[in-house]
Amino acid sequence: MRKLSTLLMIAVFITIILVPHNTTAAYSLSMTGTVDFLAEAFSPEIYNGSVIVALGPESPSEVEVVLSVSGEVEDWLTWSAGDTFTLYPSESFYAYFSIDFPSLPPGEYSGLIMAYWASPEEGNISGGAGATGNLAVAIGVSVNIPTDLNIRNQAAGQTGAEILIVNQQNVSFSGFMSYNLSQDGDWIETITTNITNLSAYDRTLDTAIWSNSLNLGVYYDIVFTLFDLNTTHGVEYFYFRLPTPADIVSVTHRPTVVYADYDANIVAKVYDSQNGQTECTAYYTVDGGDVQSGLMVYDSDSDEYLLLIDNTSYQDGSYVEYWVTSYNDASGNAYSGLSGTGFFLVFSSTAPDLVIDGTSIFFSPIDPIIEMYDSNITNIFVTVRNSGRADVTSVVVELFDYNTSIARETVVSIAAGDSSVVRFNWGTPSAGTHLLRFVVDPDDVYVETNENNNYYAVEVEIEEAPYVPPPPPTGSTTDAIPYIIIPIILFIIILLLFFRHKKSINVTVAETKPFKHPKKGTMRWTYICSYGDGIVLGSTKSTDIHAEVGTLIKVKPIGILETEDGTLEWLDAEVVKLLEKDDELTSEKDIRKLLKKKED
Repeated sequence: MRKLSTLLMIAVFITIILVPHNTTAAYSLSMTGTVDFLAEAFSPEIYNGSVIVALGPESPSEVEVVLSVSGEVEDWLTWSAGDTFTLYPSESFYAYFSIDFPSLPPGEYSGLIMAYWASPEEGNISGGAGATGNLAVAIGVSVNIPTDLNIRNQAAGQTGAEILIVNQQNVSFSGFMSYNLSQDGDWIETITTNITNLSAYDRTLDTAIWSNSLNLGVYYDIVFTLFDLNTTHGVEYFYFRLPTPADIVSVTHRPTVVYADYDANIVAKVYDSQNGQTECTAYYTVDGGDVQSGLMVYDSDSDEYLLLIDNTSYQDGSYVEYWVTSYNDASGNAYSGLSGTGFFLVFSSTAPDLVIDGTSIFFSPIDPIIEMYDSNITNIFVTVRNSGRADVTSVVVELFDYNTSIARETVVSIAAGDSSVVRFNWGTPSAGTHLLRFVVDPDDVYVETNENNNYYAVEVEIEEAPYVPPPPPTGSTTDAIPYIIIPIILFIIILLLFFRHKKSINVTVAETKPFKHPKKGTMRWTYICSYGDGIVLGSTKSTDIHAEVGTLIKVKPIGILETEDGTLEWLDAEVVKLLEKDDELTSEKDIRKLLKKKED
């Protein structure tokens, strides 16, 4: 009878909680994010980051949240979208920030990002530990500069080499800088310079002068070594080639698209043209015919060498291949050899160019890039442009999901320089990842000046539609049903729980392993749990319930085993909920009872 009375009292208590009535809930705010950064000394840097601020589902209403920063980083951190926003229960917000970090000595520069209530109900504030006033939660942010001594920004020329030495130690440095010069593995010379009393947090540009000038057009190797009497502090390897005035930097053609009625220019850029003193010769073939050549003309305005190919040299559909050589007697008979080979196709004077790009695609009324369920239907609008010189008719635009064709639409006509919009209807796609590919002229009906801009692809994630229960019946009779049915159901549930062995246990979080969902960007955690005097039971499945090390969580273990040495462990476990500080840890004795009942 005593057990039955206790059960009835529990049922009545839970019924009072579940049956609708006036309650007063507390606001609950949380904030997460990775806000540790590594910087270089004496070098201004900009860091971009974000924190996630979320309002708990038990919060009674929306609330205005204000973000602020304190500490050393206060003057450097700014919010990209303002520092005030409104959150609704169960809603989260990504707050993006930038840290404009100045050049400073080595050390750690820290601060605090804080989320405040703007105006919650008085006496109804529930926030982080140690919260005062209307402060709800806070998270530390730091920028670290390591203490180090290094060399960087190495450079070399015909007469010498130089390197930057940075002292990021807390004491001054005295030592040596070594420059070891070689060519094709053969040693040329080694120069050692003295570094004397380089102050802490200071830098110096050290220079070595070669005994003889180096040759143009030759590859050299340098080993930079920074050392003192006891330690080597840095080694950098560097190879370089001193360019000649005849070195060809690039060879291309203009215009980029050559029509049959256009003239074309072969264009060469030379390292040092010396106002046309370099002799550049261009060679070309048309449709694999005889090699034609000509001396290129120097254009002082563009600092380029040009050879004009008259449009009478080719026709619609021709394939023109070209290359360049250069020679400069003023720099000691410097000769570049052959440049890389280029080519262009000659298009009809009335060739079209059909284009699809990412800016020409949008979705309505539902955008799957943001969120779309497998029960939704949306329209996809694609704009096809004709950037060519000819009108086109009966243009096909095809939509694929990966390699599976979903739909084909035909545009009646698109005039040269004009565009047309195609609409696809996409309804109730399967849940999962979809790669939508848009292709114009998939059957290659038209010869275009550019076939590489006929495609565009976008990946979207389709969610499974959440279950929506049917609405309850209305009427005065049905209004009383919850007050009758709920106590009965709860009484049955309590009886079942009372006479069955306990399936969940309370354990301590010994270690957390956070990670971010690769697509959704939400945070999840896996916990290593223990009981008693730190005896580890095992790790849990990943969960979106956030708990700190040392706190209690309720878990549902799977397969509790007793090992040969008498300790307990589980095969796997699910996190049920985060517990309060005054909840009790499940004892080893109770866990063994659970094991015994399972064995029975």
